[in-house]
Amino acid sequence: MYKIIGADGKEYGPVTTEQLRDWITQGRANAQTQVRPEGDTDWIALGALPEFADAAGTATAPPPLMTVALSVDEMAARDYRLEIGSCIGRGWELLKANVGLLVGGTVLVMLAQMAVGILPFLGLIAQLILGGALTGGMYWLFIRAIRGESGGVGDAFAGFSRGFAQLMLGHIVPQLLILLIVFPVAFAFGLGVGLSSQRSGTITPLFVIAGVLLAVGLPFMIYFSVCWFFTLPLIIDKQIDFWPAMKLSRSVVRKHWWSVFGLLFVSSLVAAAGLLACIVGILFTGPIAIGAMMYAYEDMFGSARSAA
Repeated sequence: MYKIIGADGKEYGPVTTEQLRDWITQGRANAQTQVRPEGDTDWIALGALPEFADAAGTATAPPPLMTVALSVDEMAARDYRLEIGSCIGRGWELLKANVGLLVGGTVLVMLAQMAVGILPFLGLIAQLILGGALTGGMYWLFIRAIRGESGGVGDAFAGFSRGFAQLMLGHIVPQLLILLIVFPVAFAFGLGVGLSSQRSGTITPLFVIAGVLLAVGLPFMIYFSVCWFFTLPLIIDKQIDFWPAMKLSRSVVRKHWWSVFGLLFVSSLVAAAGLLACIVGILFTGPIAIGAMMYAYEDMFGSARSAA
């Protein structure tokens, strides 16, 4: 029996000699694949083992990832393990390996979002319409880099060709639903402020009501914001409609909601640290944070690894 390290850096096994030979024949393992025979503590190259030297020497090189696509039902049903430190660390390694691509793509998307936001009178509307495609495209850039797929900075704008309408809805609808939670608080608070200018005796109850609504509504806002975070990656990657994507994101996230919340919180701190480094630092901490979240997406929704 053997354990192996796949091309995605994860450990698989134990597997039998026959199964490992099949993987060599199929190109899922080669002479450089790291293996550990049962009972040993050290990893060794597969080609260094006499029993596999002949097969490993003639095997074709494996692709970056050997994957099997999962259906929506399979993604919703399976469990996962999310490690915050691992996601951040892999995000850093991804940036080091693709610094030009990821920094360049992130900067272009940020500039596009800024340009859209400053449009006179139409900035907010344009952000709502284009925000999903821009953000989804940036996620797609990182997803492809994680999978070792060849591409370029242009992938950051793939949202305009990979389900633009669904990305727009996936961007707008969650915000509108969360806004429904915020509206009663804002209304009570605004009414309280308006009455305070008239020195009305009803100001205190209104502010109390606003405070109560805020205390009740804020946890729901945070909960659903985290649950729906992976809506855009699901739309642009799996090519599904916005509503099934929202449902799938929530279904999977709530299994380990606190872990996902923790990752988003830590990633936000990492990105914010770049602002403290003369602002320019966010060009590097931002991609690390995005990479960490997209690695989490791969762990939660990505294709099943069949072998190396």
